[in-house]
Amino acid sequence: MKRIYRYIETANELAGSTVSYFFPILTGILSFEVVARYVFHKSQIWTWDMATMLQILIVMGAGGYGLVHRSHVRVDVLMTRFSKRTNRIMALITTPLVLFGIGALLWTSTERAWSSVLMHERLSSLWKPPIYPVRVALVLGVLLLLMQALGNYLALIKGEKE
Repeated sequence: MKRIYRYIETANELAGSTVSYFFPILTGILSFEVVARYVFHKSQIWTWDMATMLQILIVMGAGGYGLVHRSHVRVDVLMTRFSKRTNRIMALITTPLVLFGIGALLWTSTERAWSSVLMHERLSSLWKPPIYPVRVALVLGVLLLLMQALGNYLALIKGEKE
């Protein structure tokens, strides 16, 4: 079990470190658009779509990475007032709700990705780039997030992590 958990953590580390390289690309695209629009008065048709697709990849690739490093936002106003035992009990109660939400997201995103692949879906913009690769990547990101959340929960049940 620990070996599987390490594989999941490694996959999320890899996904998170990979999408971190998209930030400079995203910044470059948006900076290019600002200069093109306001300096040369020539807005580009592709920059908004590309920036949106990169943002989706960044968010979904970094979700599991955030769970590995325990960097998601928590309500510290409440968490700091309770003992470790109480926080653990609260995590044991609330994590299944999170798992349910991630599972629902996985279900719906898989359905949408599948239909998108079958029809070779494209965005409805002037540029019309294919969107199905991003939808498939979104499913993979949600799957990694779910596996990491489940692994964290199992470790919490065993008392290995807080």
